[in-house]
Amino acid sequence: MHIDVIDSGSALVELRESWNEVYAADPEAHFFLSHGWLINWLDAARSPWFVLAARPSADHPRHVAYLPLRFTNKKDKDGTVRRQFTMAGSRLSDYTGFLCRPEYEELAIPAFAHHLKALDWATFQLENIRNAPRRLELFTACFESDVYASKHIEHIDRVDGTNHNLCPLTELPDTWDAFLATRLSANTRQKLRRFLRVVESPDSGFRFTLPDEATIDRDLDVFLKFWDTRWRPRKGAKTDDIVAMNRNMLRRCFNEGTLFLPMLWQGERPLGGLASFLDPVKRAVLFYMAARDESFDNPPPGLMLHAFSIRRLIAEGFRIYDFLRGNEPYKYSFGAVDHHVVHIALSRQSLDERTRAAEFSAMFKTATGHHQQGRLVEAESGYRAILDANPRHVGALYGLGQMLAARGDHGTAEQLFSVLVSVDKSSAKGWLRLAAALQAREKFQAAADAYREAIQHRPDLVEAHNGLGNVLVRLGQREDAIVAFETALRLKPDFLEAEVSLGNILESLERLTPISRAQFARANLALAERRRLAGATGPAAALYRRAIAFDPASAAAHHGLGLALQTLGETRQAGQCYRRVLELDPTHAEARTLLAIVDPGRGKRFKPRPQVGAVREPSPPWAVPPSETGAPRLN
Repeated sequence: MHIDVIDSGSALVELRESWNEVYAADPEAHFFLSHGWLINWLDAARSPWFVLAARPSADHPRHVAYLPLRFTNKKDKDGTVRRQFTMAGSRLSDYTGFLCRPEYEELAIPAFAHHLKALDWATFQLENIRNAPRRLELFTACFESDVYASKHIEHIDRVDGTNHNLCPLTELPDTWDAFLATRLSANTRQKLRRFLRVVESPDSGFRFTLPDEATIDRDLDVFLKFWDTRWRPRKGAKTDDIVAMNRNMLRRCFNEGTLFLPMLWQGERPLGGLASFLDPVKRAVLFYMAARDESFDNPPPGLMLHAFSIRRLIAEGFRIYDFLRGNEPYKYSFGAVDHHVVHIALSRQSLDERTRAAEFSAMFKTATGHHQQGRLVEAESGYRAILDANPRHVGALYGLGQMLAARGDHGTAEQLFSVLVSVDKSSAKGWLRLAAALQAREKFQAAADAYREAIQHRPDLVEAHNGLGNVLVRLGQREDAIVAFETALRLKPDFLEAEVSLGNILESLERLTPISRAQFARANLALAERRRLAGATGPAAALYRRAIAFDPASAAAHHGLGLALQTLGETRQAGQCYRRVLELDPTHAEARTLLAIVDPGRGKRFKPRPQVGAVREPSPPWAVPPSETGAPRLN
């Protein structure tokens, strides 16, 4: 691959045709990588920029990939000047990334990385990357771990907890009616129709407008004044700069024909506006910012403006409504599902840091090798040696904490995982392990908080939702526990632990139907089989009893309980299980054989009682599950 460096506005203008060809061919391309957006943003940016442009060879006439970047020089406390690279779109663009023809990505993207490795820089912020994980892996794999340190960064708002690494997006159907029917809940659909009837009534005084050349500056003034009033108390001294930057970019986008800015009015009183970007190539609408009169909320201007925008843009052929970064709850009422952006910080290490890092890397590799091979004494010694030299080594903290928790030393494990999450606050697995240690020590409220931290950093971490459900049961918060278990099951429908726990709660709340009783009986039975085959006979017996409680006519559950009780040496009760199996299924040969073994005298003479109609025999007392407080804890 041949890499050209583009660092002037005139050269970038000349690339428009080639850039647009790559953009149209790239399925990962998005509006913030479009030529029109970037040329306006780079022109307005206050820091130097350059674009890496890849050609298959020096004599090839067309580029096949682009990587737009900016750089700044920052002075450390000791006076050392360090150069930092960032993605060109960062600060104003919600997304960044690589623009590349898909057939060239395996060559072009590593070529970008190798070109950058030869340049002088200290840190590189790959911020808000929205590309297929494959591209990011191709790029970061070129930066050796003994020379470059890398860190994943989560953008969680400290004030309201909004996760800005999550990007809700709605796929739009062909018609507005189809959108109402398939993307909205019944409640939201009814509310939207009611409010639209009010707003669009001829005598209501409400109206929607779109800007033209005569009104765009007025609309921007009104819109940004609303935004300023809402956000200045929180943004403080940055507000003027943010408003000026957005005014500049929104006006440029209007000139380019990519701004969609509906305003809602009541008479001559402006109520709010919605600024979105239009990408006709990808048929996508990107909702950028909203602003409204905070004293008016009936009907809600934001809801009405989103409804107006979606309806109009569906009619114009757009198929994606992208809410951009931030998982604010209202976005999901429009049928949005999450997509993700990634932020990775790369930094060059000094020679001393490299040597030290290489030593720790070798020690850690050896310790984890021992751990994986079951040589626990050697593994523990290795982890402790690393922590003696570097008490904040994340890998050693995790490995040693994992070993001690498995050994039952949950107190020390809690201490180690607490240090780990203080070093790496975004470690979802660290928070998960800390939560489990706290739960084992019956610190249930602290465990719930830790599970929620894990979920905040990894919303798809099914074990965290399940663990949260378990501790919420212990805290008496059963309704919230139901939500946690249901979330775990949405993420992993065959997650038996969550299904069993959910069944236990619903039974205690008397919310079970015959269908759900059968479902939870099967779940308890399947999990019991797993536990028994893994050698956990006692917990398996408890689960078989739960299965029988849900479905007393389950021959498989009675048979499994008999096997567990026989293993535990409780042969008399095992025999009763096998007799019950034969009453339910007289052809069950294994139950008959086992009954003859555990009760030779009666087993050979045993004849099943005939089953009359569909009436179920009551389960014997020994098959009734323990009380809720004594039920097995599925941690």
